[in-house]
Amino acid sequence: MLSFSRARNGIDFWRSLCPERSTLQHVAGFPGEFTPGAVARLLASGAVRPAIDAAIAEDAEVDGLDGVDAALLRLAWSRTEGQVDPRVAAVLRLPGARLAQAAARMGWDDGDGILDLGAFLLKSDADWLATWRSEVDAEVDRRASVADTGEVVRRALRAFVEECLLALGRLPRVDETGERWDGAVLRTREPGARTLRRLGLHQTGRVRRFHVWVRFRPAADSYGYSDYGSGPGWYWDVTNPDPAWMNNCTMGPYRTPEEAWSDASFLGQDE
Repeated sequence: MLSFSRARNGIDFWRSLCPERSTLQHVAGFPGEFTPGAVARLLASGAVRPAIDAAIAEDAEVDGLDGVDAALLRLAWSRTEGQVDPRVAAVLRLPGARLAQAAARMGWDDGDGILDLGAFLLKSDADWLATWRSEVDAEVDRRASVADTGEVVRRALRAFVEECLLALGRLPRVDETGERWDGAVLRTREPGARTLRRLGLHQTGRVRRFHVWVRFRPAADSYGYSDYGSGPGWYWDVTNPDPAWMNNCTMGPYRTPEEAWSDASFLGQDE
């Protein structure tokens, strides 16, 4: 039996390997906010042991939570051949309330839904990065050429460049590094409107009489929508569409905001 409780400075972890014979013992305390997502990440990290085989995860009882949160804890606690399911790991990387939002859009609250979302995230992110492969290779080569770097450092450089593309929809600037870059704030909290504007992820402008939004949407934000192309990318939409239009929808994805604005520039040309 495992138990987690809110502590003054984080999360307390309690465990009994044989609840019938022994009481819960305090094992460790962890920093951070006490949320289902934080507990799930602890379960998946290996900091909390023992884990259980995926085959019996469905039989694990979760007290205090239900629905998608309970399903996430079961999946995070389970292992397949000693590893966390990559689909589960992808979902655990989501910030804030993205999981709950995706579940609400699709109407599921179980483990199968979480695995479906995870598969979508993995495929969509891979497809997006594939469109940038040559640019990513060139950027990694450029950064590696600054100093004599080995394969371990090159892998870290590639991971940073790819994370920048997945979070900000662009390659990192010359002055950005894995320790200091604009997207670091997105790792720890859900961004507000001001942050999204400051990072350039939400842009607004006018095309003739139309008020246009151009936004970068990561994979999780496009999951479950059928009215525009899925996956990471730049999208544009109009907040004051023409009532006569048959289909007032979001357009995208595009590789860059410039491509999105270029496509939106046709608005009102026939008026």
